[in-house]
Amino acid sequence: MKSLKPHEEHLTLCTYCPSLCRHACPVATAEGRDTVSPWGLMSVAGHVMEKRVRLSQDLAEVLYHCTGCGACTDACKHDVPVATTLVDARAEVVARGMAPVGAEAFVHRFKNKISAKRATGHAKTPSILVLPGHRDVPPDGEEVRVLLKLADRLGESELGISPTSWLDTGASLWQAGYREGFRRFSVRMREELALSKHVVVLSSEAATVLRSVYPREGPRVTAEVLHVAEFLLPLLYGDSVKRLEGRFGYIRSCRLPTRSGGIDVQTELLGRVLEEPALNISSLSSELGCCGGGGCLPQAASPVTASAAERVVARALEEGVEHLVTFSPECWTALAEAAGDRLEVLSVVALVDRAVPGRAR
Repeated sequence: MKSLKPHEEHLTLCTYCPSLCRHACPVATAEGRDTVSPWGLMSVAGHVMEKRVRLSQDLAEVLYHCTGCGACTDACKHDVPVATTLVDARAEVVARGMAPVGAEAFVHRFKNKISAKRATGHAKTPSILVLPGHRDVPPDGEEVRVLLKLADRLGESELGISPTSWLDTGASLWQAGYREGFRRFSVRMREELALSKHVVVLSSEAATVLRSVYPREGPRVTAEVLHVAEFLLPLLYGDSVKRLEGRFGYIRSCRLPTRSGGIDVQTELLGRVLEEPALNISSLSSELGCCGGGGCLPQAASPVTASAAERVVARALEEGVEHLVTFSPECWTALAEAAGDRLEVLSVVALVDRAVPGRAR
């Protein structure tokens, strides 16, 4: 397996490790089986690379049981990049015609999404382009409309969506292992992104792909890539914000950099819009570090996503949290479905919108 050769040392390290990172994996915790632990997944990839087992769709399906949160790498003394290795393993699976049904459905949903263009009212690509990312933002399209109006109230009128925008980065294709499809799609995206000075993404997964994957697969994106929290933070000061009261909690985005320009963007933003510090649910236990909504997991094993999200919601309720804030639509979707009417789940855009005067009622 050509794509896995660069990971040979990492695969060996994982195979002979006594699964010391298992406690940090939200998927292994939710499913309760070693096969889907980081050790189990890397062992499967290693066995397939060495052709010690026969590749089948059932075996390949296991490789999609990962959110890509990176908690296992954080817990690993060798810093083994498990999530990256598994993405490359999926690429080999797809290349050999063994993509599982869940992966095919994931990609089919992506293709349907980008085939529908949305009218935006912009005659040309704006200097600050907003890309919702590769997940539907709740409710469909509303998050972007709220963000555009919010930016205008904060004095930033250059934010907009291109009338020809594909509204995506192709992250779904990359994560599912469809390399050729991703490369073709990214060529289109690079051409459009080159027309803007800045690109604002709602999804931290999309930010990671633009910042890290695009440069590996071709020319880097010349526009500055900003997660929406990074875009909003410098606009929140003085009378522009009315601090919100209530018991707030939040789950950290596992892909949004902890520090940007020397600032912890997530905690700094929450500190500017809330009267009291928000409770970091992710810090209460290693099992609460991920909601299960990332990567291909929601399509490959939706009950596992639901279990991981329920664990986060249950702990938030136990701690008396009334409003749970997320920094990615992946997390919002998983947590909102788990919470139902027991707990309000807010995107960071919806949270800031409430805190900035002039919001439409």
